[in-house]
Amino acid sequence: MFRISGARLLVLNRLIASNRVKFAGVLAADLLGIRYTIVRFDPVMACNLRCGMCYFSDETWYRENVGSRFTPEQMTRIAEIFFPEALQLYVGCGSEPTMWKGYPDIVGIAKTKGVPFVSLVTNAQLLNRAAVEALVGHRLDEITISVHGTRQDMYESLMKGAKWQRLHDNLALIDAVRREKNSSLPKIRLNYTVNNDNVEQMAELMAVFGQYGIDTIQIRPIADLGNTTYQDKDLTESLPVYEAGIRRLQKECAQAGTVLLANLTDPLFEQNNTQSVVYENAVLRYVSPQRVWVKDYNPQQESYQTLKKRTGFRKRLLRWVVSGSRELEHTTMLTTSKVL
Repeated sequence: MFRISGARLLVLNRLIASNRVKFAGVLAADLLGIRYTIVRFDPVMACNLRCGMCYFSDETWYRENVGSRFTPEQMTRIAEIFFPEALQLYVGCGSEPTMWKGYPDIVGIAKTKGVPFVSLVTNAQLLNRAAVEALVGHRLDEITISVHGTRQDMYESLMKGAKWQRLHDNLALIDAVRREKNSSLPKIRLNYTVNNDNVEQMAELMAVFGQYGIDTIQIRPIADLGNTTYQDKDLTESLPVYEAGIRRLQKECAQAGTVLLANLTDPLFEQNNTQSVVYENAVLRYVSPQRVWVKDYNPQQESYQTLKKRTGFRKRLLRWVVSGSRELEHTTMLTTSKVL
């Protein structure tokens, strides 16, 4: 089975400069039934934390959005529609997937459907041995863990409700279960969102967490997600420290064999991003209880192929191949990282 990680896709996306060529590839894959989509799946709109940089800390957003979840029957239907086409599946995108009962089963279903690469994106606070053993048993490819501080006070301040010791206990648990099962999977990836308060701690990531066998570290500059409790969102004054921290991490990751993903080109998200165009408009499938890919799609009442025909999906792809897609370019934090 062809398995490709997020880091390799980032490299491939930058290697092919022409978006017309990429759109042509997507159109060909869609016509031939070849896997090409990246599914980002939130089974439940809920989170156990109130991280200061996240919209879950926005009281208005929280009141209007939290609570909906897929039933097991709806989950089965989602898997039938989207998993056969998926090159990658990320369980957890904007919410906490471990709050959906039976979440390890999603990984098992995805593997049964032949999805080559599956990642669980989590804050890791609700993991337990039974769940980790199930995830290892299902051959989860990657577990992506949000970590926004390398010292207890910063971590617990930015990730309200999280416990520093529990983070370390569960990282150790993942590593221990991998060893017990003689498995190299899941790979552990850390996501670190940088702000003016934690930017200096970023360089300590390998020193603090390297003991757990970290495969990938991704550094993400803070993005404006609305009326969050953390409001200091302009990184301009911290850019020298940010860049120096990235360079230090780059050396330490290279020595440890850890992949480093970071944005050094446009950390303030000021430039139109040509790299995200094909991903956003052709490859990405965001699925949640609030929205299944497009706003008006009800998978219980309409087939996937009928939806594509109704919305003119292939016609749009062909138009972008022939005429280009300059009008789709805009500023975004998506696909801004590079493999360093």
